[in-house]
Amino acid sequence: MTVNATVTPAISILATPADTVCAGTVVTIHSAITGGGATPSYRWYINTVLTGVISSIYTYSPTAGDSARCVLTSSAACASPGVVNSDWLHFVVDSTVTPSISISVSPSDTVCSITPVTFSAVVTGGGTVPGYQWLVNGVASGASSAYSYLPVDGDSVRCVLTSGAVCAEPTIDSSNTIHMVLHTSVMPEIVITASPADTVCTGTAVTFSTTVSNGGTAPLYQWIKNGSATATGGASYTYTPANADSVRCILTSNAVCAIDTVVSSNTIDMVVDTFLDPTIAIAGLTTVAVGSTVTVTAVVAGAGSSYTIYWFNDRIAFTSTTVPSVTYTKDDGIDTITALIVPTGYLCVDTATSLQLLVYASNMGVHELMPAGLSIYPNPASETIYIDGLQAAATYRLLSMVGSVVQHGGLFVGGNVISVRSLSPGVYVLEVIGKDGEKVVRRVVKE
Repeated sequence: MTVNATVTPAISILATPADTVCAGTVVTIHSAITGGGATPSYRWYINTVLTGVISSIYTYSPTAGDSARCVLTSSAACASPGVVNSDWLHFVVDSTVTPSISISVSPSDTVCSITPVTFSAVVTGGGTVPGYQWLVNGVASGASSAYSYLPVDGDSVRCVLTSGAVCAEPTIDSSNTIHMVLHTSVMPEIVITASPADTVCTGTAVTFSTTVSNGGTAPLYQWIKNGSATATGGASYTYTPANADSVRCILTSNAVCAIDTVVSSNTIDMVVDTFLDPTIAIAGLTTVAVGSTVTVTAVVAGAGSSYTIYWFNDRIAFTSTTVPSVTYTKDDGIDTITALIVPTGYLCVDTATSLQLLVYASNMGVHELMPAGLSIYPNPASETIYIDGLQAAATYRLLSMVGSVVQHGGLFVGGNVISVRSLSPGVYVLEVIGKDGEKVVRRVVKE
């Protein structure tokens, strides 16, 4: 007689690849038994529902909340109990996620040169530890959620995400591509000039003009005079300066990518000269013997420290001096001397011409222009001058010592009477002029 030992059956189950899986994953549940005998039988339950599978393994795709159990029926002779249950296997099923990434750039995808930009990523389905790979023109350049650098015009930037989510499908996603546009940075500049010049005469209006580069489409101007803003805001400024005034202009540029939007021009320091208005008067002997030296002296005022005097005889220049006198040799006849003074070394000057100085040759006497017998008397005269002995009609002129005609008239054949009662006392020149142009010249004295 054979006596068999009592056997206590047992069963456990295990899921492959795991009991926590992604939605749609197929798992295989394996059973491990003891005391099952030679031909054990199996019944599989999902959520208490009998599946109909009777093998030692069970394969299916769980859904969230599923629980699995296997019931073993032992074939051993002395199995006690003959039927045993495994523990419940509870499944955790995670939903599948689709990772995505998009990127943006700050301050913009269109910037000025030498402007740093920062790219940021917005991610969904990245998991707790997503991976980033920034690509600039296809070259790996950064590995964090943000990327900063100095771009070059035409750069293309994107980012590749590697999701750390358990159920990511797919695990990698590429972002949008940002194409960088760079404008060249420019430096505004302003230069001012003064017209007619930065050195002018008192009372001269000056126009200040601007030459601008990189001012933009609507530049603004602020003129500064002696450190204070003026009311003028245009590209030019006109006013009458005082000596030592300083003028500059401030430009506010609206040019794209201006490095400094507000810049100042050069400063123009005005020099305003006082206007010189010279005077000149000349004096000297009025009667000099022919061949003698004549010295004419000038009295100069308001001509500064340096000047040139141009000397004229009967409106013909004969010499120039830089001292207030001239010396020359007397010829026959009457010299009509004038002097023109021109200051030198000054911007703001006028010229001045003296009154005439008449220089006579001494001992002229009376020069007959008709047959002998012409006489002029008395000399000096107080009221009347007589001209007797004219052989033909003629004219006469009485001239002052500065050459101006004070009296004139016609003369008849024979005797003539000229009244000088209205003339002021002094020395005059009497000219008797024949029809053929010959002259008799005589100095006469009015008492």
